[in-house]
Amino acid sequence: MLNGVWDRGDIVVTFNNDSGVFTEVKPNSSTWLPLLNNGTIHIGNKKFRNIKKTGDLKWTCQNLAVPDGSTTSTTWEECTITMNSSGQTLQTYTPNVSNPYSTYTRK
Repeated sequence: MLNGVWDRGDIVVTFNNDSGVFTEVKPNSSTWLPLLNNGTIHIGNKKFRNIKKTGDLKWTCQNLAVPDGSTTSTTWEECTITMNSSGQTLQTYTPNVSNPYSTYTRK
């Protein structure tokens, strides 16, 4: 049910089984576009890895994050994913980052 293409507004991620990869980095992405442009990340690189279902509409995983202010480095952080009952939106929670919540909409 998590598998598919999801849009966050600044990035698009495609989930397939136990990972999610960057499908698109949009021009409005002040965080990810510099990393894409300097080669730190690439389309097709993992944004989420080690996804494991933990309950109805809930998963745990690791989320690729950017340390505050960095334009050259990334780090893997523990994350939870919760999908709404309609299956059309999901929210990620990554506690150890400055903006811990992100909402994605199914494309």
